[in-house]
Amino acid sequence: MSLAVLWFGLIGVLFAGYCFLEGFDFGIGMLAAMAGRNRSAGKALLDSIAPHWDGNEVWLITAGGAMFAAFPGWYATFFSGYYLPLFLLLMGLVLRGVAIEFRHYTAGPEWQRRWNWLLAFGSGVVPLLLGTALSSLLQGVPIDRQLLYRGSLFDLLSGYSVLNGLNLLLLCFWHGSLFAVMKLGQEALPDLIRGNLRWIGIAAAGLWTLSWLVGSLSIPALNVLPAVVPAALGLLALLMSGRASSRRKDKRAFLWSGAAAALYPGVIFSALFPRVMVSSWGEAFNLTIYNTAASAYSLRVLSIVALTLVPLVLLYQAWSYWIFRKRVAVSGALPTDNA
Repeated sequence: MSLAVLWFGLIGVLFAGYCFLEGFDFGIGMLAAMAGRNRSAGKALLDSIAPHWDGNEVWLITAGGAMFAAFPGWYATFFSGYYLPLFLLLMGLVLRGVAIEFRHYTAGPEWQRRWNWLLAFGSGVVPLLLGTALSSLLQGVPIDRQLLYRGSLFDLLSGYSVLNGLNLLLLCFWHGSLFAVMKLGQEALPDLIRGNLRWIGIAAAGLWTLSWLVGSLSIPALNVLPAVVPAALGLLALLMSGRASSRRKDKRAFLWSGAAAALYPGVIFSALFPRVMVSSWGEAFNLTIYNTAASAYSLRVLSIVALTLVPLVLLYQAWSYWIFRKRVAVSGALPTDNA
């Protein structure tokens, strides 16, 4: 296995870790915003991710840094051509962080409502844009022989890419709902979610299947055979999470939904390989792991640094989750607490 192949896989793993860990943060953010005036429920939901949400964002930053170091040609074309979607994604992360930090310090109902809207927007727009951007790598975008992006924002949008964005959005919502059940119990969920938890899981599995079928039938560049295994495993994980949730096996349901979230970028990266961006102007203009990779020496140095530092980071993050593993208590009378 060449180092270029290895680093392509490692970047895929970083995106998988981000979808797993930050995925339930986004779901919790949407749930907390839906709690409305029920401040006790909203506070408890956000308290459940308070020790982790900002640390989970590091996975996305690390993925971008790995792209820059291992595949500078990919990084240059992707970050220049996708400047506006990435800017909006960054603004979504900023607005979500601000809403999380300031939501509890507002007493007035009007400002509380505004923070809820910002929290819901930030928590929803990031997975929507991320899923749209990742899937558009596969659908094909205008790239010329100099490996430069020659399109606009609308060239990144299609029925397939938007469908995949909605797929990741609903997947994060399901993942976050199961995390909330695991950390707080169903009684702490907003009524809208508590009564429809099963249907959210069914919708997530249905949208996963639909996006895969649409891609297989309408995207010529999709490598169906390599991607069918993670696609099938992701659907199986969603079905198993729904089954475990119906039996009130909360931790098991959450882990299954997390597996599905991690497999989401796995499907796209498997369908792409060995390409990193597909050109709609012809196969000769495709970006691959070979024509965008850094030098062999740079990849060797990167590999040594990664093997030294990444295990330490993983141990620290695992330790932080172990320390904050207990359930979060919900104070106050949930149905009537409008203070």
